[in-house]
Amino acid sequence: MAVQSKRESILDYIKATTLVLINGATHYNYNLKKITRRVVNPTNYDDTDLPAVMIRDDLDTEYSPLASDGYYSTGSIESVTDGMGVGLIGLVSTGGDQDDIDTGKISEAANKLHSDMIIAMLSDSTLGGNCEAVTLVSSRNSLDWAGHNGLAVCFQLYSVNYLFNPIASTPVT
Repeated sequence: MAVQSKRESILDYIKATTLVLINGATHYNYNLKKITRRVVNPTNYDDTDLPAVMIRDDLDTEYSPLASDGYYSTGSIESVTDGMGVGLIGLVSTGGDQDDIDTGKISEAANKLHSDMIIAMLSDSTLGGNCEAVTLVSSRNSLDWAGHNGLAVCFQLYSVNYLFNPIASTPVT
């Protein structure tokens, strides 16, 4: 019987359970209209698809053996910032143009989405029991696409640490 990898379980949980928390209610500024694992140029999105978040997992992951019994950890045992890399690319539009940079409107929209993404991602530090820890490693808000209908982009990198054993009677990877 094929076993789903922990990586897929983590990514599925982030898409189906974590990011859907961004619903415009309680602590959230926005209601996400699109959550996808397909990463495309931000200018390919219509306003009807925004705000949106794209999930990336094509980032480096380092591993550490824990013992001779086959268990491994993503990253080192001493750090929570060097596990499986998960990148989030958030998109939001003010519907404006370059003038929205001068007024701070685009920056404000980016900061609101930035906050929403952090609150959702850190609301469950084990992602439903799929990992040991989730840590925000870095972030960057970009106004590089502001001339495209007031588009702001939020980049966030998370480290997800989990244990696995590929030689167990039921392998876990």
